[in-house]
Amino acid sequence: MLIGTFVLLPFNIKGFLVILFLVFSFYNIYNNNRANPINSILINATLYITYLFSLLYTENFKAGFGLLETTLSLLVLPIGFLFISTNEVISTQIISGKKTFLKSFFYSCTILSLLILVCAVSYFDSNDSKILINPFLTFLDTNFFWMSDHPIYLSLAIALSMLMLPDLIRNKQKTYKIIILVCFLFQLVAVIIMSRKGILISFIFVFCTRVILESRFSIKSILYTISFIGIIGIVIVQISADTLKRFREVVDPKSYERVEDFSSTSIRYYIYDCSLSVSKKSLLFGYGIGDVKAELKDCYKQLSTTLYIGNYNSHNQYLGVLLYSGLFGLIIFLFSLGFNFRLFFLQNDYFSLSIILLFMLTMFFENILDRQNGVILYSFFINYLAFINISKNNEKSITNRTNT
Repeated sequence: MLIGTFVLLPFNIKGFLVILFLVFSFYNIYNNNRANPINSILINATLYITYLFSLLYTENFKAGFGLLETTLSLLVLPIGFLFISTNEVISTQIISGKKTFLKSFFYSCTILSLLILVCAVSYFDSNDSKILINPFLTFLDTNFFWMSDHPIYLSLAIALSMLMLPDLIRNKQKTYKIIILVCFLFQLVAVIIMSRKGILISFIFVFCTRVILESRFSIKSILYTISFIGIIGIVIVQISADTLKRFREVVDPKSYERVEDFSSTSIRYYIYDCSLSVSKKSLLFGYGIGDVKAELKDCYKQLSTTLYIGNYNSHNQYLGVLLYSGLFGLIIFLFSLGFNFRLFFLQNDYFSLSIILLFMLTMFFENILDRQNGVILYSFFINYLAFINISKNNEKSITNRTNT
């Protein structure tokens, strides 16, 4: 699958992949149709529908249509998988190709991580024995070969890859396991160096929870989990003082007294304060997809020059949806998340559960659906895994009816 190399592709090509997928799926709808297409997957398109509805009361149509274009994969990918579900041959190939996709995505993220680590060396300050984190992160965002992207989305992609570890090493030979584990360590160090504490905390929680649940709370798995957290702590202390500093900000009372220019925790705290304050004034349907930035900026202007100049979004996807389309949109969005979470849970699919849980936790820290790379990752993974699980569930139902 070409999507497995997503993280290594140039920015412009990534959006083109979504359109290519839709064309491919539309072509296959006319071949080898089956009676029961997976209509329920369209639940994953409902958030986009609420965005479209919000155009009825937004004032800034230019900004609104811009965000609709960015988030188009929220609509295109569910429809694409619906079309594919009508073709039994292609559906079977896509389901059976899951392992190939996991491997290609994992190895692509390993290459990405190695490139990040190589570039990080050039920002190492030998006098202070640390990486100059701010210039390095700026480099990743603006001049990282053909793959320039915000470190948040680079970290998110690699975190998704690391969650594949249990599936890739299961029932494999020792040599293969060692190779995968070495790749995993490269990825982990890359994420730590990029100092995205929200992604890192979410990944550690989800990964450890999966290990413990899959082993049914065995003492061995709990000890492994404690050791894993300990190793991460040691790595942070030894190679990334800036990451440690960002964690200290969370418990520093000064972060919550006023906006501290160089404290990401302080900035986020007051962004959330503004977002909640603004959302209360238009709670039911929000402000429309084009007007939210202007509303937030008015609040920032009264609160802090740092926030006003930064022109930040809500830095929380749930607050973002609340501001765009109110409680109406938020409830629909939470329902779609709940639908997928329940589907994966009932199928005992721990990998899919870990993926959606990582997205759900990350959304507390970032508006990942407001940027092309974030929304494509989310929409592809959730719809692909939902497609597999719904297909398997339908096959079980057919088998049970046949047996009875």
